[in-house]
Amino acid sequence: MRRLLLIIIAGSILLCGYYVSRMRSADVARAVHAPSRPLTFVFLGDTSFGENYQEEIERRGGDNVLKTKGYEHSLKRFAPFLRQADLVIANLETPVTDLPSSPLTGKKVCVHHSDPVEAPRVLKEHNIGAVSLANNHTLDYGIMGLRQSLEALEEHDIQWFGAGTDEASAAEPLRFEHPPAGPSGW
Repeated sequence: MRRLLLIIIAGSILLCGYYVSRMRSADVARAVHAPSRPLTFVFLGDTSFGENYQEEIERRGGDNVLKTKGYEHSLKRFAPFLRQADLVIANLETPVTDLPSSPLTGKKVCVHHSDPVEAPRVLKEHNIGAVSLANNHTLDYGIMGLRQSLEALEEHDIQWFGAGTDEASAAEPLRFEHPPAGPSGW
């Protein structure tokens, strides 16, 4: 636990140091004279609304909770915790696409997808301002699914990193040119 806390603190220091290095000199002067307060970051692991699982449950006669309780349901109890952070970063373990079929169907056991309107809307409503796409499901719907994912995230002002439509954009680190729009707007 102590090691994890140290890793989180080190990561936070690196992110803050990078942000300060990108500020204009007038912004740096204001920041130096501004009262300090701790910044809060929340890092979420694999994040998905599980549409493919819910659709299978429904096909078998079960209850699709996304339809009966909504996309907000799975995050409802975490909402106060997520909303108090300055920045929440999640590993988005799904492409955000409504393409009708995947080129990997029949070739890969689990092919994920998430609604391109509902998923990013609910992520943003729960203060998730950035997502990592560096995982094994980002290309479940090929490059077209990736393009739609990037567009949907950008439409909801969610930053992304860890993937891209070319090598250069895939290698871009997460950067904040302006303070995040979290509760404190640091």
